[in-house]
Amino acid sequence: MTTLNDSKFNIQIVDLPDTDPNVTGALYHDQGDIRLSSANNTTWTPKARFVALSPAARSVYSGEPGDWTVDFVEKQLYVYNVDAGEMQEVGSSLSDVTALIDGSFDGGVTTLLNTNLPIAGGQTAGITDPLGATAGWYFKNTADITNKINWYYVSNSNPAFTLTAGGLEGQYAVVDVRAEGTPYFIVYTKPTGTGDAQSWYKSRKVYSPVGLDLTAYIGQTIVLYAGSDPGDFIGLPRVECVLDTFSSEGPQADTEEVLFANLSTSTSYPAGHYEFVVSDLAYVAEGVTYQYQLSAPPVAAEGGAGTLDDAFISLDGVNDFVALTGTGSVLDFTATWTLGLEIVELPSNTTDGSFWCFARSGNNGLSLRKGGSNWGFYAAQNQNSVAQANTWYAPSAGSRILVECDGTKLSYWLDGTRRSHTTMNATYRDGTDHVVNSLEIGKGGIPFAQGTFQYAEGGFDNLMVTYNILSSAEKAEFFAGGDVTTHSYYSAARDAVPFGEGTFPNVTGEKSNITGSLVNGTSEDFVERT
Repeated sequence: MTTLNDSKFNIQIVDLPDTDPNVTGALYHDQGDIRLSSANNTTWTPKARFVALSPAARSVYSGEPGDWTVDFVEKQLYVYNVDAGEMQEVGSSLSDVTALIDGSFDGGVTTLLNTNLPIAGGQTAGITDPLGATAGWYFKNTADITNKINWYYVSNSNPAFTLTAGGLEGQYAVVDVRAEGTPYFIVYTKPTGTGDAQSWYKSRKVYSPVGLDLTAYIGQTIVLYAGSDPGDFIGLPRVECVLDTFSSEGPQADTEEVLFANLSTSTSYPAGHYEFVVSDLAYVAEGVTYQYQLSAPPVAAEGGAGTLDDAFISLDGVNDFVALTGTGSVLDFTATWTLGLEIVELPSNTTDGSFWCFARSGNNGLSLRKGGSNWGFYAAQNQNSVAQANTWYAPSAGSRILVECDGTKLSYWLDGTRRSHTTMNATYRDGTDHVVNSLEIGKGGIPFAQGTFQYAEGGFDNLMVTYNILSSAEKAEFFAGGDVTTHSYYSAARDAVPFGEGTFPNVTGEKSNITGSLVNGTSEDFVERT
């Protein structure tokens, strides 16, 4: 199939092998809108700059997958590229036409690069998805409270067309959600000198989801929309944006002319509040959809991947712990996730029956009870037991543990063998003590009814986080150790985080999705392996 980079073209269905091809139907595309023409109506006039169709091909039909029923025997699709001034062959199958209609054809939408600053605009441009999972523009806010986006993708720059606020019928974005913070839409109108809200715009209309919280959609791809549901991207969850009367200002009349519109986030939120990838942006004006696919070409990484076994962090069991951000839904017992960790050194006392807390988020925690040869596995929500089991096995120095949560059951794996598979208590599972994007390795203090979760003494390394359950083969890779960046599950993992290998006290994942630091420790706690 021919790839077309031009955003304006006309797709014609041509009978072959006639020496004078007869156009029996046509698809046309204009800035993201693809429609079908046929030979049973004379009311349609081709749009400006498009090659004229034959007099018989005049009607417009809304292009939806499955609506095309023409017999493609001895027929061929051609594209007339206006700027190139020539016909280009596309294909001859029904799937080619369906791809054109549903927008999956390479030329079916306009591609916006993150380097296209007049469009990207704002404080921060999108970058390549560090996970490599979603094409589009990735954004995660930093500790700088001014860090935000303003992606101006509606420019209203066509002098032959007046776009009013009333004529801008909707906006939508396809968003891969990684944290609770939600982007939202803003429409600005042109100032007139009378009744303007600000010197540079008359009105600002802000459209956002009620509550500004996407926690329920972390790990999913959604269609975020304002106005009417676009109907595209069937099967994706819908999140509607409604007018935010508190943030909007000005007369907000439908007759006001649009200045520009954008996708935005707010300032003054903690690092990691916003994290998402936007793959598609679109708006609807006077019944026509203008769709953009977002692209952020990857930047070559510096250096190569290490073995992730050069060092580890030693915790004292008193008040040391590793505080991490960017961990998403991990330790939310209603979500799906996998947490892996290497135990490099055991605590000095392995038989005192205390609860050795190796992972905590808010007042949700995971602990092993030090019972000599039987280290039980315990998951707590504050004082309550979410799940617990005797394992009859103890870890050793160098052991790897893996905890899986599917929203119903918790599984605990030790050195490649599942030692518990427990149905969670639904009441306590659904508690709200988890903190999104916060994970603490080795931090105690949870007032568990059977015994307070204690700070974990010992050495830790190679944290691994995913938002899915690993296959048997993937688990085997994890427990085998080595360079995790070569493992088959790595590309889809949230991150793999080596401990003790950076500059004290900092900890950074291989993908930089998860970052943090050692709290209350010293530089001597970053221990080089021998």
